[in-house]
Amino acid sequence: MSYTTKNNCNFCNSFAAKISRTLTLIFITICAALQAQTFDFKSLTPGDVLANQLAPDIIFVPYETSIKGTIESTPLGNVAQFHLCSGCEFFPSGAHALFSGLKQSVTIHLGLAPIGAPLQLMVRINGFDAAGNVVASTDQNITAGSGFNNEMTISSAAGNIASIIVQTTNDFAANGIITFSDIKLIAGSTAPDFLLKGVSEIDMIAGDYQPEPLEIIRLGGSTGQIKFTITGLPSGVVFRFNPNPIADGALIGFEFSPSTNVTPGIYPLIITGQPLTASAGPGPRTYTLTLKIARAFTIFATQNLDLSICKPGGPTGTVTVPVTVRRAGTVAGPVTLSMEGLPPDVKAIFNPAVLTFPGNVTGETSTLTITTAAGIDVGDVLVQIHASNGKYETTHFADLHGICSRENKDFTIKGFFLSNHKGFVRPIEGAVVEIYRDVTAWFDDKVGSTTLKADGSFELGLWANNEDAYYAKLQLNDEQGVYLHEGYNSGSWEANSVNRGSNKNPVIDLGTTLLTKDDGSGTPKASIWQGAHNAYQEYLKGSGNQKPVGGDYEIRIWYGIYNNVTTKLTSTDWPDGHQTMFTNGSPKGLDDFVDYPINFHEFGHTIRGGLDGDLTHLDNDYINYYINYDEHTFCQTTNDAFAFSEGWAQFWSKEFNIFNTCTADGINFNVEGNVANDLNNLMTCFHKSRNDMVKVLAQRTDFIHSDAEYRAAFQTLFSVDLSTCPPFKNIRTTSAVIPRPEILYKRIPFKIMTERLQRDVTDRAAAIREHEVKYKTAIAKSAALDTTSNKVDEQTSFALIEPLRLKTELELMRLLQGVFQQQLRTLKMGDTLPTKNIRVFDDSIKVSTFEFQKHATSIAIENISAAVKKLNPIASTVAGKTIIAQLNRTLLQLQSNSGRGVDVFKLFEIPVSYSDDTTSEYSKGINWWIWIAAILVIALLIFWLFRKRAA
Repeated sequence: MSYTTKNNCNFCNSFAAKISRTLTLIFITICAALQAQTFDFKSLTPGDVLANQLAPDIIFVPYETSIKGTIESTPLGNVAQFHLCSGCEFFPSGAHALFSGLKQSVTIHLGLAPIGAPLQLMVRINGFDAAGNVVASTDQNITAGSGFNNEMTISSAAGNIASIIVQTTNDFAANGIITFSDIKLIAGSTAPDFLLKGVSEIDMIAGDYQPEPLEIIRLGGSTGQIKFTITGLPSGVVFRFNPNPIADGALIGFEFSPSTNVTPGIYPLIITGQPLTASAGPGPRTYTLTLKIARAFTIFATQNLDLSICKPGGPTGTVTVPVTVRRAGTVAGPVTLSMEGLPPDVKAIFNPAVLTFPGNVTGETSTLTITTAAGIDVGDVLVQIHASNGKYETTHFADLHGICSRENKDFTIKGFFLSNHKGFVRPIEGAVVEIYRDVTAWFDDKVGSTTLKADGSFELGLWANNEDAYYAKLQLNDEQGVYLHEGYNSGSWEANSVNRGSNKNPVIDLGTTLLTKDDGSGTPKASIWQGAHNAYQEYLKGSGNQKPVGGDYEIRIWYGIYNNVTTKLTSTDWPDGHQTMFTNGSPKGLDDFVDYPINFHEFGHTIRGGLDGDLTHLDNDYINYYINYDEHTFCQTTNDAFAFSEGWAQFWSKEFNIFNTCTADGINFNVEGNVANDLNNLMTCFHKSRNDMVKVLAQRTDFIHSDAEYRAAFQTLFSVDLSTCPPFKNIRTTSAVIPRPEILYKRIPFKIMTERLQRDVTDRAAAIREHEVKYKTAIAKSAALDTTSNKVDEQTSFALIEPLRLKTELELMRLLQGVFQQQLRTLKMGDTLPTKNIRVFDDSIKVSTFEFQKHATSIAIENISAAVKKLNPIASTVAGKTIIAQLNRTLLQLQSNSGRGVDVFKLFEIPVSYSDDTTSEYSKGINWWIWIAAILVIALLIFWLFRKRAA
């Protein structure tokens, strides 16, 4: 047999091709076998949660964002079971793994954990490329309890498997538990690509800032820049990548910064990484995560606050509603509740105002009480309830509206009192304000009182049956220990509000009353009292609210007999208008020790005086040590007792921010400035408080009249070694030398005092002449009245006794004029009342004051008695009975205990000085430069219009 060459060649070629393919397949199989990697879980610790234990080859991430795998121990070794889901109730089993390189095939030996009942499920393996597309898949029925060696393999001819998901497809009861014994991987393509890996879920609090990492898994030697974007962000959330794009490395950080107004909710986000070069990857790759945003606090309260359902309470009514705050579990308390947007005559309080969430509860309820002036129509005001712990805040809006029913003529009265302290306008704080009903004649009725708040405001609710006019009266008395009065008048100095108002409407707003002295350039009494009040309060705060040994603190204002500020035990004699500062500048309202140093200085004297002895002891000290030093300077050499007395007061008032010595050696304690420095030195060196320094005076075994005696008492009380802190060591200094002004504690010149008192006497004489005219006119009108009828009304009754009221006021004014004329004569002789003997002088002042008040009281008793007698013929009328009863009540008060406790001058509203502090309605006004600027703007506008028209 023969064969053609052609046939022979075809046969040979075909045979050779078959041999080549077989060899190639054998070669590929051998190479693949050599490249295959098998990973098991035998070396891992039971209980571990799978994540990066097999990295970089295999990285496990949560299946469906929450289901994770754990290492479990079996008789055949450790396996991986995928059934961990914190906080889940019913969930399927599943595994999700990423690879560090593209794979051609993935083989898994797996099974379903036995559950004690027959169970067969379809298990599926899907293989995904880097873009998330399914490139390989296989299914297999597996019976639970049949072991974990069931082999399942997926393959991709392109060798591009980047990740797998293993899951059941028919486990509707979620009973199956997928379990791996090992994973075998065969490498695939080496083309550059990448995967994105990060947290699957982010829980945040609105308003928080939370950075999170995002990992880039580079495949096939991927290099080059990748730029990131995100979609699905809710409004109000700021998201940024840092850095973006990224070129080198495998980790990029991204950050969420949601604002407080973002709407809470669950937001699926898609992060896309776009390769900017072919060496980074063939196309965009995505990563999906879930963003959960919750409010820190959720406020549960009504959105309809209707005032018409109020519970009436006289001039005001209240509405109470529950307000519940629920906090997110990760947010801590305490939480403070507040309310904004309320109308002027509506107030709100929470009880409690601070929620502490006892027992770590997530919710707590407070009671909101809204108080409104009865009769005020509040028309649809949007108010806000805030809950805040300092870091997070939530707001709840509600509509406030309605009218709380008004009972009778009840009303709320409010206003402000301010003081112009040498050009600086500031609130009067802590002083008593009394409310009076304006009566046609004779005595006004006091109907209530309150205290000025920190902003100088007052507000008080009052009951009334009729419409009347009301006003406020400021008393320079805090009823806590500090009061100010004129020297010859025991009652607190007072000033009426500039406005009066009727309770026809439910709210009387008296506006703002401004107290001034010398057209705003001086120091009014209100500012003098404020300095004393603040000094007293500072002491109470430091002492744990324990009053000084001397008790109350009294300021006595003098118009002529005093020309220097002087303190005797617990009383300070203060010349009218004397400033509260040692310098001539204006106060700033920033530091009481800068604005009121003289007040603190004199109050410092009362502290030491109360602990040093009685008035007789003080008088002896004056004669022995102080008599020659009514005027003195900070660095003047006197004697150790006087220097200690003044040095203590200077220390207490912090008169210098920088403590330096007055002499080269700094230890001459006959110099008051050196004593002040040493006291400050002791306090700071041994870390003591101001109250501790007072305790040294209080614990004395003998009188302390020198710096050396104080040091000895200090050492005994605190058991310290004074050698560690010698005089003027460790004193606070600065590199810059600030010169100290030589402060002189001196008298007001007689010339200035004489001019002031002369003006006052002149003004008073003019006022007396005006009153005499009114008195004569009232006599004529009273004589012409017809009182024969039994129907005499209130107006006629008051007109009948009006001459006696004016006669009383006229006699009281003349009494005051006599006192001031006597003081003026004394001043013109170039001297003041004697102050050489403290005890005798103070006793004489008390006697003079008593006699003065006794004389004033007798004037009032005489004329009021005459008024009652004149009204007796018409006592049968209702008006007559009412007025006589009021006059008799006043007589009873005046006649009891010689009238003590009743200020006759307040009763008749007789001012002590006609050139005294003045009151006016406060208005900030417009600065002069604003007017000039406005004029210039108008002028430029006119010029421009003129030029334009000319053109």
